[in-house]
Amino acid sequence: MVSKAMTEKKRNPKRRGRPAGKNRRQRSKFVHSSGGIVYAIIDGVPKLLLIKHSFDGAWAIPKGHIDPGEDSKTAGVREVQEETGITAEIVELLGKNTYHFRGLRGPEKGKTVRKTVDLYLMRAMGDTELDPEKFDPHDQLVADARWFDPDEAVRAIPHANLRRLVAQAAKRSKELTHGA
Repeated sequence: MVSKAMTEKKRNPKRRGRPAGKNRRQRSKFVHSSGGIVYAIIDGVPKLLLIKHSFDGAWAIPKGHIDPGEDSKTAGVREVQEETGITAEIVELLGKNTYHFRGLRGPEKGKTVRKTVDLYLMRAMGDTELDPEKFDPHDQLVADARWFDPDEAVRAIPHANLRRLVAQAAKRSKELTHGA
């Protein structure tokens, strides 16, 4: 005869009665991205390039995923070009911006995502004219792009953790252009 204790599954004391399956808390997904804060001299004055997201209307910086086999610097330059149509070169690494968000689409949908973005200060190369036809034509996540005065760019960024890096880019762009 098999005792009742032998037929019941052993309970894991760490689970504390939490149900298995769908209702269990999902782990955070980690995403590593790269992007750039681009500066240019326009009409003799340093300017910073920001994009406006189509999904929330917030001003931000061009950034995105790092493709397999691609390094962070290459991805940052590519993302700036894909989202704004502007060709840029890296001047220096500004830092990393890490934040959490709730995924809204694709494999991240419904999951908590921990994203770290390598942010580079970049210099625009060649034409600085912005063409809306070139704003992220594939994913259509960019509603607008605009050149801002450096201090205005800092105020336009809604998130404090990113605002700190944009302020650093504003300061460096002024130093590198000698206040133009």
